[in-house]
Amino acid sequence: MDHFLLLHGRRYERPSLSLSSRARNALHGHDWPGNVRELEHCIESAVVLAPEARIEADQLRLPGGVGAPSPAEIALPEDAFVTGIRPLREVECANVQHVLRLHGDNRSAAARALEIGRNTLLRKLDPGEEET
Repeated sequence: MDHFLLLHGRRYERPSLSLSSRARNALHGHDWPGNVRELEHCIESAVVLAPEARIEADQLRLPGGVGAPSPAEIALPEDAFVTGIRPLREVECANVQHVLRLHGDNRSAAARALEIGRNTLLRKLDPGEEET
């Protein structure tokens, strides 16, 4: 955890960043179902987005936990389907693009959120491609 904080602090020219004790406890207490890259991405996001020198627990984007997107953030805009009936592949593509934006264009994180594989996510980004 401290390694990633130092690494990304230097990378983004924010070497004086630190974790509050509550943020540190949230990271230690989280069940990381993915691998160490998931922890790294969480810390990297916090480094980039932290408005001050100390990262607080509510600034962490823990999957399904503190700082996770709210249902309102996840919901598609009301006008997403106003255009009438659309082929399912187009609707899927719009949803995948929306989730991808929510996850800062991180394809792996978006795939996990959608509960699909990363290659499936990539296929769904092309609405013209026929499913086999």
